[in-house]
Amino acid sequence: MAKTLRNDITGLRAIAVISVTLYHILHTFVPQFNFMQGGFVGVDIFFVISGYLMTKIIVDKLYTNNFNLYDFYAKRAKRICPALFVTILIFIALAYFLVSPNDMSRMSTEAAYALVFLSNIYFASKTDYFAASALDQPFLHTWSLAVEWQFYIFYPLVLMLLVKLINLAKLKQVILLLTICGYAFAIFYTNYNAKSSYFMLTSRAFELLFGALAYFYPLKFKFIAPKYLEAIGLSLIIVAIILLNADDNWPTAYTLLPVAATYICIAANNHNSLLSNVVFQKLGLYSYSIYLVHWPLIVFSSKIGLEDFYNYIIIPILILSLILFYAVENKRTYAYKFCAIYFVLFAISITFSNTGAKWRYDTNVSYLSSYGGRFIDHNGKLLILNEELKDEVDFILAGDSFARHYARDLQERFLKVATVFDDGCYSYANYVSIRPEGIIKDSCRNRYANLVETIKAYPDKKIVIAQDWPRYERALVSRATDTRVGVKGFKEAIAEDLKSLHDNFADRQIYIVLTPYQSVFDIGASCMYLSMLDNPLAKFLAKNVTCKPYREIRDAPLNKFLLSQISKYDNFIAIDPNVPYCNGTNCRVVLDNNLPVYQDGLHYSIIGSKEVVSHILSVINLDNK
Repeated sequence: MAKTLRNDITGLRAIAVISVTLYHILHTFVPQFNFMQGGFVGVDIFFVISGYLMTKIIVDKLYTNNFNLYDFYAKRAKRICPALFVTILIFIALAYFLVSPNDMSRMSTEAAYALVFLSNIYFASKTDYFAASALDQPFLHTWSLAVEWQFYIFYPLVLMLLVKLINLAKLKQVILLLTICGYAFAIFYTNYNAKSSYFMLTSRAFELLFGALAYFYPLKFKFIAPKYLEAIGLSLIIVAIILLNADDNWPTAYTLLPVAATYICIAANNHNSLLSNVVFQKLGLYSYSIYLVHWPLIVFSSKIGLEDFYNYIIIPILILSLILFYAVENKRTYAYKFCAIYFVLFAISITFSNTGAKWRYDTNVSYLSSYGGRFIDHNGKLLILNEELKDEVDFILAGDSFARHYARDLQERFLKVATVFDDGCYSYANYVSIRPEGIIKDSCRNRYANLVETIKAYPDKKIVIAQDWPRYERALVSRATDTRVGVKGFKEAIAEDLKSLHDNFADRQIYIVLTPYQSVFDIGASCMYLSMLDNPLAKFLAKNVTCKPYREIRDAPLNKFLLSQISKYDNFIAIDPNVPYCNGTNCRVVLDNNLPVYQDGLHYSIIGSKEVVSHILSVINLDNK
């Protein structure tokens, strides 16, 4: 099989899978590592390669009247499906022994969508690919396979129609026009709905069509040898991997760089490829298997607390990839028996999606491990905790879910607090956050106005504001102009809003709660559930790996900037929520009885919030209540 492959394309596959795998490893385990921020463009490289190969397979046969649509679909299925199905089976089985019912349910839902190649549509409605929440989604990477499969379904039908209507010369022109239109649409749609645009075929089709351009418009110049063209393309790919980032979402105008570079490499058709060495050829050969297993392994490693061993994670990735390649992917003889396995796996995924396999647990999960703002409304309007108490309001608390996670403990302390909560919302005088799907929620837009009314309604009460400040780095919109701020203007926007808050309420004491350090990996909850599972693997991991009370976790680099701004105003006081649990970034994540400090690696649990609430009350001089 390997002899029939073009070495340059196999080498490009290697570059693609190396960049994606290293990007995911570094982005997950070493987020402070700022080199190679564009490693995610490996997926774009894969798309261009697929577009070229599919065009060659289809058009060559169409113009010899030898194309069979059923045969095309069958070969694509035999190429893609078996290895994907086995990967899903392996990690669903592993999850059965290691994860909570909620994780099991979510993971199985992802699996079901992946099995029908609709996971891109599912994730488009749920996930920001670049957000920390991606670590809860072991099959997130299957979105690209869904895009490719959807392309495989429609592309041959379009080409079959066009070939009947026009000649080859005009077909080339139509494909070029479609590519240009697709590129323009991708830029527009990313500006309109960045989250959806990242995942959808409509935004990615132009990348696959760039591969078609490599077929229709090969590069042949008398004055530039193919090896130099390939060198130019490879250099541009390296530039893209090093210099590009996702600050302005993706795909954007900058996406032209990696896809055009890949086009150059393929269209050059260098028979003595610079990527012909054995390392690139082998990695390219194994690239699909590597791509399938690398992300679930990263997710499971982070979930059980193996982040200290990220230097070695490449070893299990390669071992499992080789097994998958030689035992499954390299065999193309699958038929009806494998279809039966597919339907069984799909039925299992649906069952676990609905039940979470709760029968694995014979004890109830303590409510203390739940999110600290559980059952507290967050509609951006005034809500008074313990409103029934005859006492007057103790203070005002406002913000997003990082303010709400203190609410249950405040309620249980019988404090009367005027709150204005709206999750996932930044809302102040000058700027408001836009949702990933491209809309500004009315509740968020109005939250600041409601906060202002609340502050005026309680003129002698202290004000506490808590946000996950860094969360909104790519999401702020100017209220005055409705334009996005962008990453570069993010800090200036916060500074402007803090100044307005001071100017509008210079006579009031305002406490700004910094962002908690975030474990992201949800180690505390993993420890709790592993301790409850009655199987040898779970017990071994709980005892020896996961249930360590203290861990080095991520700091919040924006906190230093917030402190510099807060210090400018006499009526502002900073509250560091990390004081009760952290010494530097060495923080307690597991409490007594294996209860978690964090509910999801980001927010405090009910029990985890207690020490932080005590600290906040101490700073605002309410600890005697």
